[in-house]
Amino acid sequence: MFKTILIASDLSEASDAVINRISELRPFGVQAVVLFYALGIRFLQGFNYRLEESVEPTLVKQKEALGALGFHATVVIRPGIPGEELHSVVAEENVSLIVLASHAECMVNHLLFHRGGASPEVLHSHEKPILLLPTRISGVNREGNAESPDRDIRGNILYATDFSDSAQRAFDYLQGLVEEGCTRLTLLHVQNEATLRTETGEQLAALKESLIVKGAGHVQMEILYGDPAQTILDHAKEGYTMIVMGSRGRGLIKGLFLGSVSDTIVRCVEIPILLVPSARPT
Repeated sequence: MFKTILIASDLSEASDAVINRISELRPFGVQAVVLFYALGIRFLQGFNYRLEESVEPTLVKQKEALGALGFHATVVIRPGIPGEELHSVVAEENVSLIVLASHAECMVNHLLFHRGGASPEVLHSHEKPILLLPTRISGVNREGNAESPDRDIRGNILYATDFSDSAQRAFDYLQGLVEEGCTRLTLLHVQNEATLRTETGEQLAALKESLIVKGAGHVQMEILYGDPAQTILDHAKEGYTMIVMGSRGRGLIKGLFLGSVSDTIVRCVEIPILLVPSARPT
């Protein structure tokens, strides 16, 4: 499903902790890992070579850690703005999943969102899904790398949908996760009480049936009311191990788009979240 993944490293302990969790993705078919780092100094000729020499030892250490876990890893260092360089590397390396470490209490503290003026638009500008892994550093291992608490992200998945094209593509990935062994899921739709949709239950039921056919053993449906982002965040605290959702959608009420909902969620959520973009027009 995710044969080649890209880890956008920022050389921090959080990136080390994510590397130590990559084995959790092995059931999803991960074989190769691209360690990506962008210097953010494209136009400072000469200086980029010295900076590259300073960051390379940490990336090599992270590469060795991945090798010890049984993954084939390569290091890619680019001189330019992280958000821009990421597009090129994803295409060149045939990446199927982008993985970012999130720090402490805020998901978007990653270097990718700061250096060179990059913004959370990174979350919406890629054709490939992005997995954000929150890390709370619990210590260091014998190799001196940061460790993250053990947690199986496949255990109990929350799928949030507004029935948009982006949400449908996220559901396609959800079905793939079920085929790879995820069996416990909840389908969640959040509505505004002023704009109730009578067909919502039927739509969720159809999605549930599709997952059962794929092999899911336990699928629940939830229809909740209130602010979409806050409702999803509150519900995610009820024992879930990962959220799957689209990164952009048509919105649950007029003027509110799933892009803004997902932005809010990734800034505050405490569990991994898989963001899936809409398919690009051909």
